[in-house]
Amino acid sequence: MIPYKSVLPALALGTALLAPLAAHGAANQVTFRFAPPAGAAYRATSKVATGMWITTRGKSRVNETEIVARLRNGANGAEQTFSVLSVTSKLDGSPMDNPLAQILPGLDLTFRLGKDGQILDLVNFQEMLDKARKAMPPERFAEVSPLVTPEVLLARRRAAANPLVATLAGKTLAIGETSTATGSLALPTGELLPVRFTMTLKARERTPACDCVRIDFKTEPVLQAGKAADLGATGQGTALIDPATLLTWALHHQETILTEEPGARSVMKVDLTVDASLAPER
Repeated sequence: MIPYKSVLPALALGTALLAPLAAHGAANQVTFRFAPPAGAAYRATSKVATGMWITTRGKSRVNETEIVARLRNGANGAEQTFSVLSVTSKLDGSPMDNPLAQILPGLDLTFRLGKDGQILDLVNFQEMLDKARKAMPPERFAEVSPLVTPEVLLARRRAAANPLVATLAGKTLAIGETSTATGSLALPTGELLPVRFTMTLKARERTPACDCVRIDFKTEPVLQAGKAADLGATGQGTALIDPATLLTWALHHQETILTEEPGARSVMKVDLTVDASLAPER
């Protein structure tokens, strides 16, 4: 039998050797929480390009939107307000009329966010519409306003948002760890596609604004009942995220989506590219 007194020093030595390893492991663990700082405001600029190809017609459409945004905690939770700088659209490379381009530039849109950062609803639609009515000739407003609805604006905002925010909320990952999760990808049409995210926590990246982490991600389609196996979203992206707040300081995201054309059996291909950046408001 090993003497009891000789076991104690051995245990103590083992504990001392393991302690640095445990501390190192804890330092490499990152927990993600959606918690925007109360009262803080940020400016965000995003550029969204969408190309659509319909097999029966062979048309392509590219929409680009530039915005400035503020994020704050309101009485009913987090809110995000967007000031639209410009909206442009092209059809087969030529400029095309877009009612959003007529009505949105210079106006503010405020969205309410859920506890995990998901976009819930548009809270100031009527106020925005009243301002647009005063800024446009009556005949032009009557022409374009029926085409600008809360559903359209919500769909466009969700399509441009970081799809990882709600997926990462509450997760704990280690540096170098890869994790998978199911979620949904929003199209500018409002359609939600089920996808499987594969996320890799690449490294910490400290910036003057935050102790951020770099997340690389891929998306793959999830088989939908009654639909062809090749329908869905496939893509990749990279994001610079503050895990303590889940604010996305930089995002580059590309998706190729195959979906059925509304009201037809033909397949529509959508290429979606999102580039976004965030900075503290001065």
